Amino acid sequence: MEKGDKYTELNPTIGLTFTDFVMFSQPQLKSQVITDFIFLENAKAQKAAQEALDKAAEKKAALEKAKNAEQFAEKAEKAG
Repeated sequence: MEKGDKYTELNPTIGLTFTDFVMFSQPQLKSQVITDFIFLENAKAQKAAQEALDKAAEKKAALEKAKNAEQFAEKAEKAG
C-alpha cells in the first residue's frame, strides 16, 4: 500500500490487544495514548431510536394542537 491509496476500499479490520500488564507506566506516555472507539452499529441504533423519539414527539405535539383547536372551537360555539 502506498501513500494516498484508498484505505477504506480494503475493508479494514481493527485488531485489539488485551494485556494483563501495565503498558505505559510513565505519565507522559499515558497522556499520548488515544482511545476513542465508536461502534457503528450502536451509533446507527441510537440514531434510529432518536428519530423514533422525534417522530413520537411531533405526533404528540400535533395531537395536542388538534385538541387545543377543538377546545377553542367548543368555547367559541358556546360563546357564539
